[in-house]
Amino acid sequence: MKKNSPTLSDVALKAGVSMMTVSRVINNKGKVKPETREHVLKIAAEVGYRPNYIARSLATKRSTTIGLVVPDITNPFFSEIAKGVEDEAYRLGYNVFLCNFDENPEREFDVLTSLAEKQVDGIVLCSSRQNNKQLYHSLGLFKHVVLINRQLPAPSHTIQSLILDDFNGAKLAVEHLLSHKRKRIVLLSGPKQSHSAFQKEKGYLAALKKHNIAHDPEQIKHCSPTMICGKDTMSMLLKNDPTIDAVLAFNDLLAIGAMLACQEFGKIIPQELEIIGFDDIPLSKLIIPGITTLTYPKKEIGSIAMKIIYQMMDQDISLDFPKTFAPQFIFRQSSPK
Repeated sequence: MKKNSPTLSDVALKAGVSMMTVSRVINNKGKVKPETREHVLKIAAEVGYRPNYIARSLATKRSTTIGLVVPDITNPFFSEIAKGVEDEAYRLGYNVFLCNFDENPEREFDVLTSLAEKQVDGIVLCSSRQNNKQLYHSLGLFKHVVLINRQLPAPSHTIQSLILDDFNGAKLAVEHLLSHKRKRIVLLSGPKQSHSAFQKEKGYLAALKKHNIAHDPEQIKHCSPTMICGKDTMSMLLKNDPTIDAVLAFNDLLAIGAMLACQEFGKIIPQELEIIGFDDIPLSKLIIPGITTLTYPKKEIGSIAMKIIYQMMDQDISLDFPKTFAPQFIFRQSSPK
């Protein structure tokens, strides 16, 4: 006969503690001394105890799963956020469904609908590409939502936001380039439906206006946030205007692509042309010359997002929202300090 799976009672008996203590440890709920928690987890592993998640979800009305939705999982920026979410979820006893919508608003809607059908306990949505009307409809399917770098006009107790200060980041970057006497600064912007691209464009224009520099519409180009698009777009810009002497890129992938184009055109970086990106992805410090960039604490943002979801489920939001993260300059050779 097949042996029955170990139960909470078996763990409690062998560990010499109450079933309530074992339950608190397994469900990561309530106060338990660290040494007791470690002892119970060790015994649970020894006896081969595995929680019955279906029974638990029926009892708690929770699936112990959340959805994490990103525009492009191949972009290292979102990979680091995902790492922060997943690490914190694991600590809290949760599993994560990671979904990618490939910069496509329609696919984003389909992904969110699928997660709602799976009855996840909440979602973390990064850089949504849907318009406000579409997004309100999509998020209405969930009780607990954290938006990363997107804020809806009307507040909601079911939706919290973590905002990246891209406006001031872009403004600081342009002012840095202007301090180096750069006169023809182009903006390789992101997708037109991107909130981040909109804020960076506003910051770029604000810096030019502050210094009484006329804005040339041809100096702003929207791109898919990839190295190939950065290279192709920069090649086109340099062909039409060889006097370009600086680039602010939506992200480091575009910045690296722009650098490749500049090198093909014989531009010496940074003497003839400076480049600044966003995100501080690993590749930006490995290439030569290294990319000067503005960065945010990506793993921390992911971790905080997961903590908020967990707090929302317990109706224990202790932070003030929306929470805004300021960018930090990382100076490298492409635009020295």
